[in-house]
This record gives sequence, C-alpha cells and structure tokens, in this order.
Amino acid sequence: MKIILILFLLFQSVTTFSQTIKSKLLKEKIGALTCENVMQINLTNNDTSYYFFCSFQNTEYQHIIDIGSIMISRKNKLTTTINQLNQCLKYMETGKVDFSIGPFILYDFAKVLYIYDDNKKTTISKKSVIKLINFLERCKLDY
Repeated sequence: MKIILILFLLFQSVTTFSQTIKSKLLKEKIGALTCENVMQINLTNNDTSYYFFCSFQNTEYQHIIDIGSIMISRKNKLTTTINQLNQCLKYMETGKVDFSIGPFILYDFAKVLYIYDDNKKTTISKKSVIKLINFLERCKLDY
C-alpha cells in the first residue's frame, strides 16, 4: 500500500508542458518600433491564437536595455488603436497642439508622436505613424 501511495504522489507531482508553435505572419521595423503579427498554435488542444506585439527601447536610457511594449490580441482593441493613431496623425498635420489618447501623446514643441508604456517611452515620425497604421490594418487577429 505504501508503494502505491508513493507512486501516486510521485506521478501527481510531475508537471506537463503544452507544446506550442509560433509563426510570425508579419514583421516590420517601423522607426524605433519592432512590430510583429504572430500566430500561436497550442498542439495539446489545437487552439490557434493571434496577436500583435510591438517593442521599443526606452529613449530615457542609452546604456542599459529597458524595453517597452504594446500587445494587442483583440480586434476591437486593434480598431481602437488604429483610430487613435489616425487622430494623432490629424493633429500632427496641424502642428503646435498638445494631444493625448491612449498610449500616444503629441506635444506642441515636437513634430513626433510619443508612445508610452508605463514609464517607458519612444518617439516616431509622421511617416512612421502612417507605416504603423498600414501595418496594423494588415494584422490578423481572431476575435
């Protein structure tokens, strides 16, 4: 009986890991941003998911690595982000306006868009904002 109990406890403590495959559907360097649209397949339950991931080096630091990021896994959040960027683009064209929406901020003293992730930030030009919008419009997400 002790052997059965020991075997049961031994097998109970073994953890299993799910196997996943990741495939980058799109990848592009846009200004200071590295953007990817990724498909992830869980082989254990055949579940497929898609997400958008964008990373950047915090411009506050030059000698240490401090990465900021934006991750989107839902279509409605993707649509919201595209709309926010289009609004920023409109104000970038007029210039000299302070404007803030979501993680994006325009300052009246700059001709670039600031992107924030908590206390991490980077900037991209008007041309890069247009490229980012085009990239996001091509991204595939499931729901």
